[in-house]
Amino acid sequence: MSAMKWPNKAYIEKFEIEGFIRAYARLSESQQFEVMSKGEKPDYIVKDKKSGQEYGVELTAVYQNDRSVPDVHMKDEKGWIDIPYDKDEIERYKKRLVDAVKEKVHKAREGYDHSRPLILAIYVNAQLSN
Repeated sequence: MSAMKWPNKAYIEKFEIEGFIRAYARLSESQQFEVMSKGEKPDYIVKDKKSGQEYGVELTAVYQNDRSVPDVHMKDEKGWIDIPYDKDEIERYKKRLVDAVKEKVHKAREGYDHSRPLILAIYVNAQLSN
């Protein structure tokens, strides 16, 4: 069994911002975002196509653990891989989510551009969020 090629940071961020924009459009018919620029602190500047309001979007991804992507989810398997439900693992994952939000809030307070409202977009590992 061979592992899939690990995507680079640019690919991952493009995947995540496009997913965020699609997901946000489903939640709010009144706001359709387009990317204005890529940067740091926050990762992207987006603009609402109707109102022209700009927002800073900070991306983060939270996975089951630091090795879950290469060890479980990026293997070159055919079809779905069943991940057994484990209540303790789910609780550990919830803690990782909360810790990631706390860390990003702390970082945003310390040195992010606050000239626009900030949005934290969290990519939740798909196999765990089903």
